[in-house]
Amino acid sequence: MLTPVQWHIVQVSETTEVERDIHRLRVDLLRLNTLRHREHDNKTNLDRDNQLLENQFMAELKVRCDIQTDRQTDSRAMRYTLTS
Repeated sequence: MLTPVQWHIVQVSETTEVERDIHRLRVDLLRLNTLRHREHDNKTNLDRDNQLLENQFMAELKVRCDIQTDRQTDSRAMRYTLTS
């Protein structure tokens, strides 16, 4: 059987341990939230960059298709002129 003083020491010790654990959990939660925020920012930046690259690619593709179409039209016009 514990004396009242011993019982108090055990309670204080357990309370201190619980408080330390709570502090560690808070620190871990802060780290997790920081990582989550960074990950969200990284994903947002990647999504934006991907969209910009896709837009640039599509614009370049459109220009190349327009040039190819113009060349085909010019070629047909020249053939038509030469055969007429």
